[in-house]
Amino acid sequence: MEMKDDFDLVTIAVAIWVASYVAIILDYVAHSRLGWSLAQVRAWAIIGAALMSAITLAAVLSGKGRKLGRRG
Repeated sequence: MEMKDDFDLVTIAVAIWVASYVAIILDYVAHSRLGWSLAQVRAWAIIGAALMSAITLAAVLSGKGRKLGRRG
């Protein structure tokens, strides 16, 4: 049986579902257990998203973005 290198719709759907579930859990922990306000949770979420975007953009602009996710 040969493995495919491309992503199918099920893989993308599962990745989105897992990311959503993790975000819900992190929100619960930060708000309920750590006592952070909604503004604090929002601020840290924006900082995290900006950092992930900057790292992804740097990888794409440096030419390494074409190698991301590829095997071999």
